[in-house]
Amino acid sequence: MNFHIVIKRNYFIYDMYCCPSSSVDKMAAHIVYHSLHCREMTVDQRTGELKYETASPDLPVAQFIGPKPLTPASNRFSIEIANPGMHCYIAIGVCNRHYPAHRQPGWEANSVGYHADDGGIYVATGFPRHTFGRVSVGEVMACSLNMSKNTVTFYRNERAIYTSPPLAAPPGGFYPVVGLHSHGEMVTLLEVEPWTPDVKTPLRSDDVTYHSLFCREAKVSHSSGTVSYDSMSPDIPVGQFVSECPLSPTCNKFSFEIVNQGQMCYISIGVCHRRYPGNRQPGWLPNSIAYHADDGGIYHGNGQPSRHASRARVGDTMSCEVDFQAKIVIFSLNDVVVYRSPALRLPPGGFHAAIGFHSHGESVCLLEMEPWRSATNQYLQVSRIQVEELRAVQEQYHYSVCRDATLNQHNGVLSFSYTGDGDDDDVPVALLLSKRPMTPDVNTFSIEILNEGRECYIAVGLCPQHYPPERLPGWERHSIGYHADDGGVFVASGLPVEVVPAARQGATMTCQFNFSTNTATFLLNGEKVYQSQPLTVPPGGFYAAVGLNSQGEIIRLCETEPWRGSEALPCLEPGVTPDAQSMPECTVCVDRAVTHFLIPCGHTFCSECMDEWAAVRKTCPTCRTPYQEMKPLYFG
Repeated sequence: MNFHIVIKRNYFIYDMYCCPSSSVDKMAAHIVYHSLHCREMTVDQRTGELKYETASPDLPVAQFIGPKPLTPASNRFSIEIANPGMHCYIAIGVCNRHYPAHRQPGWEANSVGYHADDGGIYVATGFPRHTFGRVSVGEVMACSLNMSKNTVTFYRNERAIYTSPPLAAPPGGFYPVVGLHSHGEMVTLLEVEPWTPDVKTPLRSDDVTYHSLFCREAKVSHSSGTVSYDSMSPDIPVGQFVSECPLSPTCNKFSFEIVNQGQMCYISIGVCHRRYPGNRQPGWLPNSIAYHADDGGIYHGNGQPSRHASRARVGDTMSCEVDFQAKIVIFSLNDVVVYRSPALRLPPGGFHAAIGFHSHGESVCLLEMEPWRSATNQYLQVSRIQVEELRAVQEQYHYSVCRDATLNQHNGVLSFSYTGDGDDDDVPVALLLSKRPMTPDVNTFSIEILNEGRECYIAVGLCPQHYPPERLPGWERHSIGYHADDGGVFVASGLPVEVVPAARQGATMTCQFNFSTNTATFLLNGEKVYQSQPLTVPPGGFYAAVGLNSQGEIIRLCETEPWRGSEALPCLEPGVTPDAQSMPECTVCVDRAVTHFLIPCGHTFCSECMDEWAAVRKTCPTCRTPYQEMKPLYFG
């Protein structure tokens, strides 16, 4: 029996939004592809496509683990590569039932994996035992388990490339697993087996009542409204249940009753932003605040409580309310207010209701249905004024500069708004600049040309934060731009360095920046048309830029990122001293430091932690990706 993965060539844009819940509900009645765990990815039940889908800036490993172990009757499966995404960190292999979360197949004990990016065979270690070259689009990777010998064989295009020595079968047997680990990766399962459910496992109800943006390491009973910690990972990761819709002036409160406090009662209630990292309790990181049951701590963007309230135990009711007028968060225990926050700044997209778990046996009962509604279903009838308030809360396209253009917050449409009657030479440049610079996690953006206007003087590219007015991207130093009218690529000059295909109405233009090589890549309708030489990153980093320069031009921003509304990041070069709270937080020691190191996989760590870790091994402490060089980032 086989299974296949397909990576689509033209899929380069990461969409941070989940598919509409109505579509999921319709698919639920026809579920074909079941899993024991589906972490940080989505599955399309109509096509069998798996897609890397995480809102966590940690970029955790995504896992799709079969619902049952392999058997002599179903012991082989395969994948076909269709879209490599950013890095082609795609893997196939086998693992045990209690495989740790956020680990690729083959990285940990009781697991073997074949990885597409380097063709490596990983056997219970973060380093490849053998490498067989990068696997590219259209190629087939396969895995089979010899049950009598307990050996695993991997195939490339139906040719055997590696057979493992005899392995110790873990308790419960080996489970099939697919791993993804970079934006844009999308694969398709081509067979139903081994993704049919175990006959001992009851099918889930298709009558979905409580919707979530993320249900990480937790499960919800739609008949009772009970949410429980549900992780078999020995890492004991944080469980999260985050609402699909942000809270609003018309739906600003939620609560639950503690049904079972579990081993440690590490239960929390609070709010967080849409891209809140996985494996973090609400309140531990910025743009989040939470009330924790175990110690009564109020955690406000920090791993340490800012103050303590009463502890909560079985039978207690914990509540969270957002006062949108005062912009404060209120926590209550058994309907008695225990804490009122100071005025808060709403994160991009608003605050989402969040519940956290962190020890076996924990469960709570949701006391309201409204905060857990589907994004496509509104249970409350809101007035016109309330709709406008809701839109303000959910404003998603933020910028540092929007000159001579109008941006529609509802659909991301940018229109040239100059109304003068001058000739073409007098028409000013309209410029849109992102509010924050590009980062390794958010390094690509696209636009769709809806109307090319009079001349199609439309450009997409990268600029420094303080870019000169009346200049299109690429015309001035520290900038690069791809211009639609003539296909010119401009690099710090008014003359193009190269001419590539022009773009017209209906086309999609994409700009990507590679932080490991400091190169910019432009794509037209998903196909690469130009890659630059290494660029000098300006102080403060590169900002996403879109330029318009003739009457009637209209484009649409294809992603919400990088048009998010957080404050600007600290400078990537010496010379700017931010306040302590704006400095990055080390993932290892959870401290803020002036000097960090950036690893090619995209994770950053403080210099002290990296010095200690690098003395032992040359792998990323978070994802175990091997590296050769680190780039210092200065935040002071």
